[in-house]
Amino acid sequence: MQIIDLTHKFDNITPVYPGDPVPKLDQIKSISKDGYSAFKIQSCTHTGTHIDAPSHILENGKTLSDFSLDTFIGRGKLIDVRGKSPITEKCLEGITIESTDIIILYTGFSEKFKKPEYFIDYPVITQDFANVLILKKAKMLGMDTPGPDRHPHAIHKKLLENDVLLLENMTNLKKLLSISEFRITALPLNLSADGAPARVIAEIQ
Repeated sequence: MQIIDLTHKFDNITPVYPGDPVPKLDQIKSISKDGYSAFKIQSCTHTGTHIDAPSHILENGKTLSDFSLDTFIGRGKLIDVRGKSPITEKCLEGITIESTDIIILYTGFSEKFKKPEYFIDYPVITQDFANVLILKKAKMLGMDTPGPDRHPHAIHKKLLENDVLLLENMTNLKKLLSISEFRITALPLNLSADGAPARVIAEIQ
């Protein structure tokens, strides 16, 4: 089995959505001084590769810990949408989507992850695209961008109120272009919160 890591590394220079606090990963104990090593992490729940839960944008919405583990594991479906903005329902033509599927959009935008334009000029999806995912009961929508839309985040709200979780800031999706079948495992921290960093992998038999 081949495993491909789809997760950005978390460190002190991980970029954040404008207005979010910058991450801090500081060593507070050292082996030479204390006999053991320990680090302190400070981060927004939406830094780096992460998953949005409904409570991110819905009053009294579900948190990540409200979802069963099988929500975060499923058959991956990669859709090559490079150069398309907006991303419309036409991009889903000929693609079979089942309720166990995690849909992944490859825009190529992860190459700009540490550039200012990453959080400004990213491609977005249309409401009709979102409606297809909701109708087919997809588990999750993943993407190599900061999200599926921009302020006021109507598509965020529509997807999350229908329990289609959002997996944002992915990377290495280019490695999946020639792979027809793979499984996505996207396990977030088990937080009773609106989102959490996740380690995301693709497994290829």
